[in-house]
Amino acid sequence: MLKVETPLVEPYPETAEPVLPVPLTELAVGERARLHTADLVGRDREMLFALGLATSIRFRLCKTGNPWIVQIRGTRVGLSEAVAHRLLVIRDAGHREPGRRDAGPPQRTPAGHA
Repeated sequence: MLKVETPLVEPYPETAEPVLPVPLTELAVGERARLHTADLVGRDREMLFALGLATSIRFRLCKTGNPWIVQIRGTRVGLSEAVAHRLLVIRDAGHREPGRRDAGPPQRTPAGHA
């Protein structure tokens, strides 16, 4: 099990102040972040890294709930609620991508409305 020695990490180049890691479950849909620590052991930890969620990789939260869906590069990965709570992440400086929606089905516009 990984333990965080200090809650603060080095600042992103875009910011001047150190940032505080938060659980993945505190992100909003569309926010971008990178993994800080994973309070996981054994197979869960190995699977997470095999799927591409490593400490240097940025990802975007696509869906909250069970499963929590994150997009790592071009791949979406579903995480159980239990795993999502055990991941501490660092938010990107820009936080959210404007106009990005949940991973749900496309929304239809009623006929005659653009």
